Amino acid sequence: MKVLYVSSEVVPFAKTGSLADVAGALPPALKELGADISIIMPRYRRVDKASHDLKACGETTVSDLAGEVTVRFKKAYLPGNRIPVYFVDYPVYFGRDNLYGYEDDCMRFTLFSKAVYEFIKTFRTPFDIIHCNDWESALIPLYIRIEGEIKAGIVHTIHNISSQGLFKADSLEILDVPRHLFNSTAPLEFFGRINFLKAAVTFADIITTVSERYAREIQTPEYGEGLDGVFRSRSRDLYGVLNGIDSKVWSPEDDAFIAKRYSLLTLEDKEENKKDLLKRTPLRYRKGLPLIGMISKLTGQKGFDLLMEKKDEIMALDLQMVVLGQGEARYQEMLTDLAQKYPDKIAVSFAFDEELAHKIEAGADFLLMPSRFEPCGLNQQYSLKYGTIPIVHETGGLADTIVDVTRNSIVGNGISFKDYTGENLVDAVRRALSCYSRGPAWLNLMRRAMTAELSWEVSARKYMELYRKALAGRP
Repeated sequence: MKVLYVSSEVVPFAKTGSLADVAGALPPALKELGADISIIMPRYRRVDKASHDLKACGETTVSDLAGEVTVRFKKAYLPGNRIPVYFVDYPVYFGRDNLYGYEDDCMRFTLFSKAVYEFIKTFRTPFDIIHCNDWESALIPLYIRIEGEIKAGIVHTIHNISSQGLFKADSLEILDVPRHLFNSTAPLEFFGRINFLKAAVTFADIITTVSERYAREIQTPEYGEGLDGVFRSRSRDLYGVLNGIDSKVWSPEDDAFIAKRYSLLTLEDKEENKKDLLKRTPLRYRKGLPLIGMISKLTGQKGFDLLMEKKDEIMALDLQMVVLGQGEARYQEMLTDLAQKYPDKIAVSFAFDEELAHKIEAGADFLLMPSRFEPCGLNQQYSLKYGTIPIVHETGGLADTIVDVTRNSIVGNGISFKDYTGENLVDAVRRALSCYSRGPAWLNLMRRAMTAELSWEVSARKYMELYRKALAGRP
């Protein structure tokens, strides 16, 4: 099965979030299962020729507001294997410092989609599956289906529905599509604006999200961000596939960032990592005092509105906290004030710090992740592998990976709360602290967490099955 995996970012070439991690980890897992897979992405400024040994491999012409423009393709390989990675090279749009957030993003990713479409048409052997991701490549299913030349099956994955690729209606001429596609309720129309993602949901053979729970949630008005009706109309073709994690990067047995490596058999060494972590902060190590970590964007979606509401109640509990993240100014100010008010209880770092993230996963006793919604979530999965018990809101991928131990002591691997309220957050933290004091039961909980099956192989097998479904349903 010949597969083209389309993503706007891929580790190690360019990354802003978890999409890049998935795009760098899922293709190798698919290759292990027999897929003949290639990747295509934009060539950003940070993807330099010297570091990645880029080779020219062709060019094409596509239409843009400036007229017909020439787009070149470059080729490299994913490090560690021989998966080809192709780059859409057009410096006018992609030779910039950042990946997204520009006023001309509509033109940039329309050109990307057109170039990928031409790449697919002219590739030396036909692809069986085109697997696109998020709004940045969401026009590709539309171009494939309205042109009708390419007979591949199309799979489209939505990593977070809150980003849909919404643009003003007067940008329609950029897309070069029939006008009727923007009529009321048509595939591109969304309350008078262009919606890239809606087009993909309409034209893809199979739509996936990154957890089973989230696939159900986005069919409701509460989580569907205005597209719930469209998702309900495609419910027979909508699936949730939980992301895996890279156990070579996130493993307490092999982690080069942590002070003391440990395993199921040497769990006592985890305490050395708590001591090491606290040395990086103003907090003093106190034996027997539970430590809660947070590694997160500082946004309301991630539950910081609840933390703001109940901050003093949480600080009144017998615990310490270490918070790592960047985000909204109001939450940074809140955390700064909290650290000044409770200097012996909470330490904060407003940075992107990969080493500190690993130290928190290894050194904390709990990971707090009270997201209002969470399509998949990776940090709670990393925490399980490190025996760091997640405290989560029961939503999306958090609900699919975490079973509350206070409701099910046999298979429970964390602490969760159902209704999204400050009172329930405080209650969950109290229940977590109670678990920490239970000696042998606490050790059993840690061991159960560390044995969770979270590999990419499980996810890849599900995608291979969905590829076969897409092939069976293609035109």
